[in-house]
Amino acid sequence: KQVGACGGSLFDKDLKPVDNVGNFATPLRSFFKIGLNKIFKRYYEKYLSASKVFTSEYPAEVDYISGADLFLRKSVLDKVGLYDEQFFMYGEEADLCYRIKQQGYNIRYVPQAKIIHLVGQSIKKNKKNIEKIKIHNISELLYFKKHFGEPNVLFLKVLFTLKYLYKYLFSFDSVYLSTLSDILRV
Repeated sequence: KQVGACGGSLFDKDLKPVDNVGNFATPLRSFFKIGLNKIFKRYYEKYLSASKVFTSEYPAEVDYISGADLFLRKSVLDKVGLYDEQFFMYGEEADLCYRIKQQGYNIRYVPQAKIIHLVGQSIKKNKKNIEKIKIHNISELLYFKKHFGEPNVLFLKVLFTLKYLYKYLFSFDSVYLSTLSDILRV
């Protein structure tokens, strides 16, 4: 009765495991993404990474389940509401699961559930994958705005500014400046 949502394992078309759960966004996670995530890789992947492949043989509590295999109780949705329409793509399931947990429910990984997910079919691919990264960054800002307040949104915008200016300075590719401009409008 305390489980508000659950999901299982996800596999691509070749039956290789793909990201199926994730950790909630936090200011610490964002700070780690300036390069500390590479230095402290195991810690970052276990406790801070946005999404990951989880393959335990046993049911487990997780922060959130990927939207590709998220199963929800209708009674819980009646209490917390549906997906927030501010999120275009990415982050909407984390936001929903965060609200579910705020109401005292658990989010559970159920290993017996196995689903094939055609990963990455919703967005056009390009060499730098910049559109996908931009949408992720905008979703993260929206999540911060909703759950952590303006000081943390400003902190995240500073981190994004440093990241995209660094990329621009080492590539002189204006796509990074236009992407940064789009992100800062949030």
